[in-house]
Amino acid sequence: MSLKSNDELMKRFMRAYAKADHEGLREVLSEDFVWHQHVGPDSPYGATIRGVDAMVETIKWRQSNWSNVRYDDMNIVTTPELIVQTFRVSGTDEHGADFDCRAVDLYPVRDGRLTMKDTYWKRIVPR
Repeated sequence: MSLKSNDELMKRFMRAYAKADHEGLREVLSEDFVWHQHVGPDSPYGATIRGVDAMVETIKWRQSNWSNVRYDDMNIVTTPELIVQTFRVSGTDEHGADFDCRAVDLYPVRDGRLTMKDTYWKRIVPR
């Protein structure tokens, strides 16, 4: 894949992700796609989400249970085999707790599709 192709791949992914667009995600994610979330019970990965159906379910759950979510300071760097996305995310989670984090997502690319979304958040917790 060329860098230009990976730039376009990421744009298509971001549009589909924002809309929880099942078909759009199916076009850009590999059949064995895995999302390792920033938090969850699956040591050492957080929560592990497998496949397009589970990703759409998770996105819709977040849209219903999180509020005031904003993504800022987005930066995307592409290489032929990896896309790195850094950003700031803020909002209110399902427990009513506000969050404001710097985040990194790593997206390996294989055969023109994203194979993983590996997510890392710097979440500050009051002492």
